[in-house]
Amino acid sequence: WEAEEESMAAELAPAPSASACDDDNALATGVTDEGHPWIGARRPKVTVVEFSDYQCPFCNRAHRRIRTLVQAHPREIRLVHRHYPLGQACNPIVTRPFHPRSCFYGAMAVCAGEQDQFWAANDYLYLHGRDSEAVEPEVMAHELGLDLVPENWNDGSARSGCSSLSHGELSDEAP
Repeated sequence: WEAEEESMAAELAPAPSASACDDDNALATGVTDEGHPWIGARRPKVTVVEFSDYQCPFCNRAHRRIRTLVQAHPREIRLVHRHYPLGQACNPIVTRPFHPRSCFYGAMAVCAGEQDQFWAANDYLYLHGRDSEAVEPEVMAHELGLDLVPENWNDGSARSGCSSLSHGELSDEAP
């Protein structure tokens, strides 16, 4: 398992923003018209939309495989991320405790995205989201160079400068 995590960390190095993509090997990033982050081709031949949860091992495995494909075909494939946390705190479909930190991790990724660091946070959360210890916002912010971590992030109520992951951001289109 540790070897797999190290491999994933190497595969999912933070990608540069679209404005920094002068290099042919760099992955472009952006946001769809609907506000969902994407990585890969600017004018894709194929767009993959993932509905994902940072605590889900199956989501993690699928995400890593898709990112590998995007890396191999950066001019043909685009990956669009859609938050679909399987936690009771933000998903009304979940009726019992399942992924208790997933809503908070989704909110952390949204906040990082507001600082143009969504894909770095996404990679970090996939790498650490299933750890036995919760991802600490201050640690993630420090490691990714995020500007400000509101003091109340740890209780899940932070909204200072960052959007909340609300029911409106959950997709009705997920299977």
